[in-house]
Amino acid sequence: MMNMHRSRKPERSGVVQHPRMTSAGGPSETPATRRRAGQCSASKMCVDHEDYVLTATATPTHSHLYSADLLVERQGHRKHSVRGLDYFYDAAQALLYSIEWGRLWVTNNVKSIPKRHMNTVTAEAGGEQR
Repeated sequence: MMNMHRSRKPERSGVVQHPRMTSAGGPSETPATRRRAGQCSASKMCVDHEDYVLTATATPTHSHLYSADLLVERQGHRKHSVRGLDYFYDAAQALLYSIEWGRLWVTNNVKSIPKRHMNTVTAEAGGEQR
């Protein structure tokens, strides 16, 4: 009689398998916890930039190109997503392009000091209010 048991892969000690989060998320899910949960892979890249999490995705198309897609998230704010920023032959180039585009978007669209606060500071310093 043959010994019919299935071979098992050896267990690796020290390897932590993080649970996958759902896209709907839960009340405790934040962009940072999603990034730490291991959802970034070879076709995804996650970067923190000015309290935002930029998630770039290189999505393969039917024409053997990779679409540069981007998701911009910040806790307590709405998400912004852009698909098809540009198309590349290499997935890594699509990821890098998406991240650079996201950094520029955050830098140009986030106002660090509101204008009314600037007027108050200028008036208190003895300068003219504009």
